[in-house]
Amino acid sequence: MIKPSLGLIGVLSTLVVAVLAAGFVPAIVDAAPGEAGVTVSASDDTYVRPSLTGSAGESGALVVGGSDAAVTYLKFSVTSMPEGSGPLSVALVMTPVRLAGASAATSIDVHSVADTSWSEDTLTNEDAPALGPVVASSTLSASAVTVRFDLTAAAGRTGVFAFALTAASGEPERLFVSTEGGGASGGPHLSLLRGGGPTPPPTGPPTSPPTSPPVTPTPPPTGGCTVGAKLVPSCGVLLGVAPSARTDQDRSDALTSFENEVGTKTPIYHAYHRGIGSMFPSAEEIGIARESGDPHILFINWKPQVASWNSIANGNARVDAYLDKLAAYIKANYTDPFYFTIHHEPENDVIERPGSGYTAADYAKMYRHVVLRLRGDGVTNLVTVMDYMAFAPWNVEPWFNQLYPGDDVVDWVGWDMYGYSQPKAYGYGDFAEMLTRGSGVGWPGIYTWAATRFPNKPLMVAEWGVWYNSADANHQAAVFGSVGSELQKYPQIKALVYFDTPSATGRSSLISTTPSALAAYQSMSKLPIFQVAQSPPHP
Repeated sequence: MIKPSLGLIGVLSTLVVAVLAAGFVPAIVDAAPGEAGVTVSASDDTYVRPSLTGSAGESGALVVGGSDAAVTYLKFSVTSMPEGSGPLSVALVMTPVRLAGASAATSIDVHSVADTSWSEDTLTNEDAPALGPVVASSTLSASAVTVRFDLTAAAGRTGVFAFALTAASGEPERLFVSTEGGGASGGPHLSLLRGGGPTPPPTGPPTSPPTSPPVTPTPPPTGGCTVGAKLVPSCGVLLGVAPSARTDQDRSDALTSFENEVGTKTPIYHAYHRGIGSMFPSAEEIGIARESGDPHILFINWKPQVASWNSIANGNARVDAYLDKLAAYIKANYTDPFYFTIHHEPENDVIERPGSGYTAADYAKMYRHVVLRLRGDGVTNLVTVMDYMAFAPWNVEPWFNQLYPGDDVVDWVGWDMYGYSQPKAYGYGDFAEMLTRGSGVGWPGIYTWAATRFPNKPLMVAEWGVWYNSADANHQAAVFGSVGSELQKYPQIKALVYFDTPSATGRSSLISTTPSALAAYQSMSKLPIFQVAQSPPHP
């Protein structure tokens, strides 16, 4: 790989050294009294720009913005969390180089970067990884000594994280001290602080949520709950499952095995379909729905995949032909009502750039087009679900509300949420923690947002699970044990669908991972609130 000219590196390095020697000492973030802190320096830091040939990995400064829109890339390996049980905060701390030409304030955005395989020694503008959503922003004044970005939601756990710093078009070029230019203390670093001082590690999840939603608890059902119009239970909550998800196990066998483990029937069966190569519900899924003595409500999750959202919204010929064929198949083979969602968790795939074909508005139009096309072809048994990701960095994006397709094409509002069994890490808590998990920038938690935004819609947890971790082998059981008492605080939730998988990026959410977890899930499933008598599914 060709390196940039030594002259450029030399000028930048000399400039940074001169600034530091002149008395410009970067501020080091220390823990305040009563706080425990961890500082993580960047393992890789570099920048790219269209006018630069080769890698800038040895430069003494990092460049953002300017006439050719330089982008700085950073990578961190977080191996430990601060001790204690207080609230965690994570800040990216950068040291700007004060230049005579930088007299105006500059707005800097921090993007998440999914690809962490790059190295500062080889990264170039040609192979720079794609930018993810903006996870933090800050305005840098001309006189700033340091600049901080709140990355609590994006990096509040162990793991390897990559980020990219950008400035809007027309913003002046700004330089920051790199690891090479200022040493480990002056270069980019994450400051992880936990308030309240060190305490012994927790032995289980918190016993109460951090905040309470503005709702009135309702008592659990005492019997007589049935499934009514739009598959909404008249009282209580429907349980569901995606059994042995992400495996090749026969779907019917997987469901039978799950129900045998639990010892009770699970009303909702969640299935996934992709592309336009097959019809749904499949013959196997219809068999599951109509099983004698054990009927199920189908929840079909479909990702079109073969065309962009914008193309589908504007009548893509291949997709429209498939939808017409699908409508004829459904009318001929399965007229029972079933839950139906389109490209679940769309936030992760939004490219909020005009013409990308994958903007939030493109998604909403695509969703509408699919539903209205099927309805126009005479399909009347779709119970539509808008299925969000419930991941705070995306929930606070300015385009987030544009994803919603409209009340006329959405019957239920759902989301996917997961708990993590690594103590003191992101998502470590009880069942209510998942529902009230905030972002640090005004996000109230998925339940409060959804119940406020959609007061007349039934709400569904369309996927949920607890990822096992040997660091707290009893965490799954503790979360399952908290569901009964906590779910009553969230009365708009009418369905709870578990994602049961032995393998998802090396993690397991199986309810049977430990004997205590299985016993806790068994007890949970027998609670009165889940005793909903499914009406016969056939008209």
